Amino acid sequence: MAAGKDYREELTAKLIEQLEAGTAPWQKPWDGRSRLPYNATTDKPYRGVNSLYLSLVAGARGYEDSRWATYRQAAEQGWQVRKGEKGVGIEYWKHTESQTIHDANGDSVRGADGKAVTREVALARPRVFYATVFNLQQMEGAPEPTQRAYAWNPQDRAEQILRASGARILHDQGGSCLLLPGDR
Repeated sequence: MAAGKDYREELTAKLIEQLEAGTAPWQKPWDGRSRLPYNATTDKPYRGVNSLYLSLVAGARGYEDSRWATYRQAAEQGWQVRKGEKGVGIEYWKHTESQTIHDANGDSVRGADGKAVTREVALARPRVFYATVFNLQQMEGAPEPTQRAYAWNPQDRAEQILRASGARILHDQGGSCLLLPGDR
């Protein structure tokens, strides 16, 4: 992020820039290559404004890889961010925190493994944190992207959802979709 610019101001500026260039960044190209941004080390997709922002940056910079990681995450994997590469600021919110459980004497309760036992406690007010991530195209030693493997078949799951909906689906030679009154 540029110095002095708020995260949302930067996002808004990028969004306006792409719209003025004739791009609708939220539209998915149907070429099978597109995937929403996700963390390369946790395999978790980015959500909300982070997903939109990383998609905008990827489009503006010409990245075709949907994978992102912090400098530390990359280093832990043996990947090296190339010198001079610029990261992208994202934000994340923490709604809970781990607290160590104490016994009646105030000592930390230890588990069978000898480690302190903790529990997740909801925070009274969520806290925002910022991180800088890099696209894997900005790194040396990062693995080539692979086709994402699902634990389930997306097409089969879509068919199950349609069948469960009770919708009456009629296939004909027309080139459009139509929902008629009473078709529920």
